[in-house]
This record gives sequence, structure tokens and C-alpha cells, in this order.
Amino acid sequence: MESLNTPEIQRSHTVKPQVWKPLIDVVDAVNCDAHDRLATFIHRQSPETGDTDRRKSFMHSYLLPQRNNWLKLKTLVSWSEKAGLVRDYEIHYKDVQRQKLISNEVESKMREWSFHMPGSSLRSPDVTSSSDVLKEGTYKRFPSIIKECFAPDVLDDDKAKETLEALNGVIQIRMLTQEIIPKRMRNYRILNGKIKFIVDKEFEAVLTPDNMGIDSRWWIIELQFLIQSASNKIFNDVKLSLHDEQISRLIDTIQKQYLSPPLKPISERISSSMKRIGETLEPTSLPHTAKFCPLVNLYEYLHNYCLDLQLNILAQQAYYMRQTRWANNFEMIINDEDSVLKIYYWNYIKQALAGS
Repeated sequence: MESLNTPEIQRSHTVKPQVWKPLIDVVDAVNCDAHDRLATFIHRQSPETGDTDRRKSFMHSYLLPQRNNWLKLKTLVSWSEKAGLVRDYEIHYKDVQRQKLISNEVESKMREWSFHMPGSSLRSPDVTSSSDVLKEGTYKRFPSIIKECFAPDVLDDDKAKETLEALNGVIQIRMLTQEIIPKRMRNYRILNGKIKFIVDKEFEAVLTPDNMGIDSRWWIIELQFLIQSASNKIFNDVKLSLHDEQISRLIDTIQKQYLSPPLKPISERISSSMKRIGETLEPTSLPHTAKFCPLVNLYEYLHNYCLDLQLNILAQQAYYMRQTRWANNFEMIINDEDSVLKIYYWNYIKQALAGS
């Protein structure tokens, strides 16, 4: 596995966020890497090389480096027995850091308020107010605008269940009467005030409306990609790896550009995006009205994004095969925009047939 030999493994944990991966994926990657390196070593051996030189080359070029990788893998397997505890410690540490951040923010706000409080007008305490606080536990003359700065009261289980059921009904009505749903996104499920769209072998998205309104905008809660390379574990598999920060930035982009209603009419946005410098479009060349379809926009963006991911995986697999078993047997060409991949294989056979 190339990552075991790179200096990135020696970097501090503060350089980039740590990502937990299943142990079975690491073992599969090491096994595939060992198999591919062995195939590459055999392929590059010259038939004229003697047995003694071949054994020396095998020891120095393959066996010793792989032995280090296997020792690291053995250490990792032994350490994985305690990985659950380390994971729990990490979760508790992040929770403590989050609470510390909230505490610091509250302290900063209190300091800011204490600085401005002397300049505000305060009513003198009186017997009536004191009796209200002692009897009812609240101050009736407390300004309502101050209550808005605090978190609302927690709903009880019955009220929360009733609210979620009502939200499920709103989502169901929107799906039947309001929204235009792409054909491949019609496999959805409504549960607990959320709707989950599953597009086979592409993505899985969980959305919820902003409020009970029939035309409220959608919010993305979860987004997961189902892209996988069709590998039989014999060759080195290309894993799709997206960090949580990348997913968050992607969700933010989709939320702002494709799920939020436009500030100006759709026809004006289309004309401004299609118009080149020094050119104008005829009013009759564009539709006068265009409906805002957030689910259609969501599918088109994620579908094109999945196609880019699939093309990237295919290019990595082709590049790796060209460096190992299929060396000098095919060529790959990808354009500057990384949108078109061309593969030419068995060129020497075609040239021989053309020459004969």
C-alpha cells in the first residue's frame, strides 16, 4: 500500500482531519497492493536474468518492502482490539471541546452585556415583583424580546410525535401536488418529518422542509454517495473517499445555488447566463414563465457529480493498469476538462493487422 511508504503517515494529526476506516478495507488494500507489486515485478523481469540475480532483485525490490508493510498491518490489527475505546475517547474529547467552546461564547456574551448594563435603565426592585417571582417562579413584566434570545422549551414526546406526523403529511402533499420529481428519484420514503431519496448506484439524500408551508424551501440533512468501483478484489481497488468537510461544502453549495428560490425570475437568470459579451437575446427566444423545480435541480447536479466521480475512478484504474499488467498494451487520453476519457487497447495487434 503506497500510503504506508509515504511520509504523510508521519505527519501530525493536526495537519488534516482523521478519518476512521474499516479494518477489512485496509487488509484488502494491503493484499491487493502486494499482489499488484508482485505482478509488476514479474512483468518487468527480463528472460535473460539468471536465477541468482532474480532472487536478489526479488529480495531487495519486493520482499523486504512488503515485509515492512505486513509488519505494519500486523501492528494495526493488534491495535484494532482497542480501537473501540479510542473511538469513544475521541467522541468524548470532541464533546468536551464543543462544550468548552459554548462556555467561552457564553462568557464572552456575558462580559459584553455586563459592559452595557450600567447604561440601561433598570427598574427598582419592589414588593410586587418579588412576590411574583417567589410565588410563580417567573417575572410577568419580563420583556418578551429577551425571551427570544434563549432556546425554546423542549417539546414533550407526544407533541414532538404530533409535529412530525403533521410534517409527514405536508411532505406527502407536496410530493403529490407541488413538486416535479425526476423519474430516478421516485424511490423515496417519508419518515419522521424527513424524506429520503435513493438513486441506485449514485447517491442517497435526506431532505426536510423549512416549515409547514406548502412552498417552503428544502434543506439537505444527509448526503451519501453510493459510487463504487466494480472490482473483484484481485486488482487494486479504487475507493471513493470524501471527507466530512467536503460533503459539508457540497451540501452548502447545493443549498444556496439549487434549492433556494432565485431572487429574480428564472427567465432572467437563463438570459443572463446564456448572453455573451456584446450580445443580446430576443425576448421571444426564451419562455416567459419558468417554474422553480428544486428536486430537478438537485438531481441534475448530483447526477452530473456522480458521473464525474465514476469517470475519475475509471481513469485511476486505467492509469494503474497501464503502469502494471497492461503496460504498453493500451493508451489512455483524457481532455483538459476531465470530462472525456478515451482508451485505445491492443494497438500493436491492430498495427500488425494493418501492416499485413
